[in-house]
Amino acid sequence: MKRILLVDDDPVIRLTYRNKLADAGFEVDIAADGLIAMKLLHSAKPDLMVLDVMMPKFSGLEVLKYIQSQETLKDVRIIILSNMQFGGEQREAAAIEADKTLTKSDCTPSVLIAVINEVLTAPRKKTSSKPGRGPSDVKRGLS
Repeated sequence: MKRILLVDDDPVIRLTYRNKLADAGFEVDIAADGLIAMKLLHSAKPDLMVLDVMMPKFSGLEVLKYIQSQETLKDVRIIILSNMQFGGEQREAAAIEADKTLTKSDCTPSVLIAVINEVLTAPRKKTSSKPGRGPSDVKRGLS
């Protein structure tokens, strides 16, 4: 059974998607902010993370940078699910790290499940071999 980490600060989104993903046969862990997500990445060891961008305590983009800086997290597949419109540098960072980006307002649970299955069975994207740098205070927050 594949494990999903669902990261979103909206409790309705977390509950709705968690229940639908569990009904589809996934083990689901949830996080309400970026800090909790970074902690759960190590303990839950998800196969895939569904990540919102605009969150408290570390944005989704900061979580992406953190993942990029951690060798032990290189196999986590990532789907960004957000209503945020990316611009310039943010779009580039998300495109490099995420396997797929979806707009929350256009994504039903059944669409998300189909995309998750697609991402989990697709070949892994090649990413830069140069590790990124996470926020300097991430390590303090994870201690």
